Amino acid sequence: MKQTRNTSQRQLIRNLMENNYSHPTADEVYEMARKGNPNISRGTVYRNLNLLAENGEIARLNMPIGPDHYDCQTPHH
Repeated sequence: MKQTRNTSQRQLIRNLMENNYSHPTADEVYEMARKGNPNISRGTVYRNLNLLAENGEIARLNMPIGPDHYDCQTPHH
């Protein structure tokens, strides 16, 4: 697991994923994140989703057609 700073943007994205029961795409996470932080950039969302997936905090679901989706790995699944 990579050691990184826990930024407010990363915490926002982590909270969105923990409280989301669908499997959103990065663009959908970006739209949700903008409601909590209108200044967050699309690149920040993509980088943080990738980091959270690399650290095993969320799962990246590779779709055969279309963009990847993301899922929070919690006991509700």
